[in-house]
Amino acid sequence: MNWKKQIMAAATLSELEDLYLPYRPKKKTRATVAKARGLEPLARMLMAQNPMDVNQKAMLFIDKN
Repeated sequence: MNWKKQIMAAATLSELEDLYLPYRPKKKTRATVAKARGLEPLARMLMAQNPMDVNQKAMLFIDKN
């Protein structure tokens, strides 16, 4: 059944919302913004809790432009 038929056959608002769910915009969280900016490797280093100079490591991820 194609999408148009599925939409027309939806008997309740809940069924219609379920059809729309995969296309719904995702919430923008701080974590998703940080990942998009390339900060995931820094987060992984911090979570590993290995001894390091955090400021020095963070400077590697700062965009100077």
